[in-house]
Amino acid sequence: MPKKILTINECYSDNIGDQAISEAMKLFCQLDPYDQVDVSDFSFRVKLNRNHPPYNKKKNWKKNLPIFIKKLFFLVKNFNKARNVAKKRYDLAVIGGGQLVLSNASFSTSMFLFTVFLKFYGSKIKLVSVGVGKKFSFFDKLLFKMSLMLVDEVYVRDQQSVVNLKKNFAHKSMIVPDIAYFLFESFDAVPKVKNSYLISPVEYAVFERYHLEVGRSYLTEKEYFDEWIDIIKSTLEKGGSTKIYLAATTIKDLVFTQNLYDSLYGIYKDERELYLLDKVELQSYIKLIGQCENIISGRMHALILGHSNGLAVIPYNISQKIESYEKDYLKEEVSLLKDKLLETARVNIL
Repeated sequence: MPKKILTINECYSDNIGDQAISEAMKLFCQLDPYDQVDVSDFSFRVKLNRNHPPYNKKKNWKKNLPIFIKKLFFLVKNFNKARNVAKKRYDLAVIGGGQLVLSNASFSTSMFLFTVFLKFYGSKIKLVSVGVGKKFSFFDKLLFKMSLMLVDEVYVRDQQSVVNLKKNFAHKSMIVPDIAYFLFESFDAVPKVKNSYLISPVEYAVFERYHLEVGRSYLTEKEYFDEWIDIIKSTLEKGGSTKIYLAATTIKDLVFTQNLYDSLYGIYKDERELYLLDKVELQSYIKLIGQCENIISGRMHALILGHSNGLAVIPYNISQKIESYEKDYLKEEVSLLKDKLLETARVNIL
């Protein structure tokens, strides 16, 4: 009998990785062509806005509010949105993938809203291919604990997430590959550019937030900028007509990447060794991946998309998430990862 399935993830995020996750999860849930598969944004966005400013400027009074008040405001604002989605009475709601069990301004509240209303209206709920953070604030921990009590099954994407989920919430989980690997074979076959590198830098704020969890020394914003300059320069100087394509996977990363490009353009413009993709768009990024031989990034899903297309993957160690990815995935055959997803789906998830 055909099922009515809802997928919930950061589908309208400006992050290319989130968009890839959403596309892959929809394909995954459409294994039976007779099933109806709908999509909802985990953070309650209504559409993908490619033209919003790179930095969201919050009003000063909002910045100074206690975290509890911010969460309460978010809950009230999105209460009816979550209820209206759940009222459609889905047979199954799949929340994931991505790093959704994370201590931040809104994720715990989103998870709470969706799980409460979906369960109230009779939907089975599964977290699939999610990442779990290491540390949580008191309120985030409380909301996630209540949400997990309503979830039927949890499938995480790496061993560290298994550990983090058990340590923080005393909750068991099973491992499945990251859902973005389900896009394997979605790439067009195009000729590779010899000695080509796709480099996707990561904005400074990400380093600033996560450097301690991987034991990295603190860098000032200028020192961090210079480190990426050195990565690009050392790659350009490998010889053999090396080509570098700079491409960002988020709007904020694009600002940072544009500054890197501007700093180097005067040095390398005559040889045309350095190129910039000046937009953040999934299909353009996938097309660029298709013609490169190597990828360097601290963004997990940039590395996954590169790995899926047979690129040599060089992780930039910026967070525990990247460490876990390197440990759990890079030695695996991509086709086997998709097979594991299929086998798990047939038996358990769908």
